[in-house]
Amino acid sequence: MLRTFTSLALLAIAAIAEETQDVDSTKTDQSLVDQGLEAFEETLDDGSIGQTAAEVQCQARLDTYGAAFSLLDLEKDTAYSSAVTGVTGDSLLFNYCRYGGDIPDEDSYAYLESTAGADFSVADDAIGLTDFEAMRNDDMEIIGCQFTQSSDTECTAADETAGTDAVNWSMFTQVTCDETITGAGNARVDSVSVDGCVYTVKLTHDAGCYTGIDTYGAVQWLADNEWVIGIMYLVVGPLLALFGAAWFPYVVASLVAIFTIGLICSLSLAAGWMATGLGTGIVLAVAIIVGVIVGILVRRNVWIMVGLLGLIGGFFSGALIFALIAGMTGSGAVWVYWVVSVLAAVAGCVAACYLGKTVVIGSTALVGSYLFMRAWTLFFPGHYPSEAQLMEDPASIEYDAVFWVFIAIFIASFIGSTVFQCKKDDTNEELDDYYKAD
Repeated sequence: MLRTFTSLALLAIAAIAEETQDVDSTKTDQSLVDQGLEAFEETLDDGSIGQTAAEVQCQARLDTYGAAFSLLDLEKDTAYSSAVTGVTGDSLLFNYCRYGGDIPDEDSYAYLESTAGADFSVADDAIGLTDFEAMRNDDMEIIGCQFTQSSDTECTAADETAGTDAVNWSMFTQVTCDETITGAGNARVDSVSVDGCVYTVKLTHDAGCYTGIDTYGAVQWLADNEWVIGIMYLVVGPLLALFGAAWFPYVVASLVAIFTIGLICSLSLAAGWMATGLGTGIVLAVAIIVGVIVGILVRRNVWIMVGLLGLIGGFFSGALIFALIAGMTGSGAVWVYWVVSVLAAVAGCVAACYLGKTVVIGSTALVGSYLFMRAWTLFFPGHYPSEAQLMEDPASIEYDAVFWVFIAIFIASFIGSTVFQCKKDDTNEELDDYYKAD
């Protein structure tokens, strides 16, 4: 999550910077949105709905750190054909962004032709969201992109005795950046090889050159300097824990607005709408406007705010409960984490709707205290598991005595802030009215 929002922030900076530069280049002459519209118009003309669906996967691809690639120019009118290194008589027919062409199987992206007669489909799946990434050199600079496409053709059968699953054939493509090689279907085929059940295709083309900004360096800096996030938690946590009920409407509305902005940006990244500086700027502007509007709408409905705050507080408490269970038992499972967290979130939402102010005070004190405690875990890393670790592999986490010191800090902060808010009794008027109405 930290990487995602950091990438979004840096992409916003890139959008502003990129608009000040000359955009009269071959990679920005026509926006990815225009290409998508043209593909749609062609579909209306010839009815090739399935073909357009195949092309969509190439219109914009982004790696984890925001670098954008357009693979459309890898598409060839017919198909690429190359002999397989080290295998006499075998040739691989392959293409991108479209099915068929010269490929015998009209639903394949890659097909093996062999003089031995063992012809079969090597790749018939589109490029998945998690199957694409940038290629980097030893200095972690982007030099191209790479992706995998699988098939339904079985390579090795499952072996119950050995405890292994069946493996299907797949094609792994590496596209090295070369700005001098341009044009649709003009990629240079450097090699085609096979290792086990994977055919590896190495190409060189302008499609391997990225646009936009690469946030890898900044994200890694934040990962290596978590104390920066710790300072933010150290400021926000106590304010939320001590004055959450008093600032209740603004706290919830802000959280909902931020969540909405993040959701729109995440979906836009997946759709490829943030592949250029202009696209990023437009998406961010729309996301902020929609986020503010949603925040305002939520701000006007007290019962929605109360329920959402209880939901958030319940989820945080569930994550903490799981951490305690894992710390005491020395083991844990991912599904247990989600079950505990979701049930706690639902319980918190229901409790907030019925108890109103009491749960609001408890939820803000809990979330604020949790952030305060997490700030110290970032200042002294290695003793408390991150939320990502709890969600991915809780069984591998090792707990020591310092872990329990952090838990003690949380408990003391939670009790102290709850008592402070109750004695101060400075809750928001809208929350008081909601509480009295119940």
